[in-house]
Amino acid sequence: MAATWQETGEYFSAKSRCDKRASYYLAASNVYRYECRPSGGLWAGWVLAD
Repeated sequence: MAATWQETGEYFSAKSRCDKRASYYLAASNVYRYECRPSGGLWAGWVLAD
């Protein structure tokens, strides 16, 4: 199965807080990348996972 970008459903008021959450998701064996993307004045977490 190919990896796809998926929203985590978590939103943060500061990008630094969003970035800190990366280690939680990257610990999963099926997650390859984590990004924080702007979303309506907040930062949304996104993962590249299969």
